[in-house]
Amino acid sequence: MVAKVPLVKTQRFSSLKSLRDNRADDGKKYWVDPRKDRDKDNLEVKVELTKMAYGDFKRIIEEELKKAPDGLTWTQIRERRPELYQKFPANQWVRQMEKDIGLTRLKKAGKTIWSLK
Repeated sequence: MVAKVPLVKTQRFSSLKSLRDNRADDGKKYWVDPRKDRDKDNLEVKVELTKMAYGDFKRIIEEELKKAPDGLTWTQIRERRPELYQKFPANQWVRQMEKDIGLTRLKKAGKTIWSLK
């Protein structure tokens, strides 16, 4: 039997106070890595993540693209929404969103811009 390893994302906080201020009661586990955090003014905090369902992913993408009518790159979307921890989105989900919400992807100056029809 293979042990399940939780998905973990690392976030940086300037202090323990900023960690407490930014952390809501979201049900996620937060912990400080004691080996890396000798400096209390620059904390590296690990956040346990849960796998995201397609419906949640689609809703987040649609919300962000409605705010930006000129479109966004995947990196810009990911920077705006910390719950998107994937380096690259699942290609099956992206193709499905093209059908479901009218997602379009256009190459401009070497970057792929996501927008809604």
